[in-house]
Amino acid sequence: MPLSLSVILPTCDDDLRLEWVLEGLCRQTVPPSEVIVVNDAGPAQTGELVMSYRERLPVQYHYFGGSKQYQRSAAARNLGVRASTGSLLLFLDGDMVPDPDLVSAHLAHRVDGIAFFGFRRHYPMGLVRRFAGALDYASLRRASYPDPRLAQYSTWERPEQFRHFYSCNCSIPADIFCAIGGFDERYEGWGGEDIDLGWRLTRSGVSLYPLWGIGVGTHLDHAWRPRQLGARPWHGNPAEPLCRNGGQLRRGRAMVEANS
Repeated sequence: MPLSLSVILPTCDDDLRLEWVLEGLCRQTVPPSEVIVVNDAGPAQTGELVMSYRERLPVQYHYFGGSKQYQRSAAARNLGVRASTGSLLLFLDGDMVPDPDLVSAHLAHRVDGIAFFGFRRHYPMGLVRRFAGALDYASLRRASYPDPRLAQYSTWERPEQFRHFYSCNCSIPADIFCAIGGFDERYEGWGGEDIDLGWRLTRSGVSLYPLWGIGVGTHLDHAWRPRQLGARPWHGNPAEPLCRNGGQLRRGRAMVEANS
């Protein structure tokens, strides 16, 4: 039975960058089985943009409604997973333009009990423009600077790989992700939910490995996004190794409708 891969792609009020990401997914050397875009209570035109790709991508669109103070990336990703069918989950951000080999790199490294993360280069915010009809990877690479994480490997040991486990470019076997409850939905605003997931994966016996030199994405830099205010007593707390989403994450239409 061929391996199936679901791309989970949350977006929050940023159609400018989302269009670049969708174009990058159209350029993959190995296409994904499905692309699931979750709009975190953003404008209706986001859905129109996503569905304009129906002829080029196996895309699904879901609207995650309700009131919000911050972006809800953790909950939006979980909603995308509930709608997915793939045996491998590939998480991208709505500002991460995938290199043409990104999907194939994650597929080629699918191993039971292991989650992989790829790296990113940074494209300066001042150069980001509305998509002009052609994705020029050479120009993206020339104008970008390297992922700062690459300089940290000389000092960080493997038990701390969870600190590198960014949800902008990572893949996890679906059964493992669902078994540990998915992302902890108490995280809102920018950052934290992915490192927490990496930490919980490590504690549950899953190994985390980087993809060296392949499967890179280009991050379209943007203004600083607000973090959740207040203490996060659950973050990195050994007494609370599992998230409090209510146990194992379940997939299917009923789960999507119940959590939208």
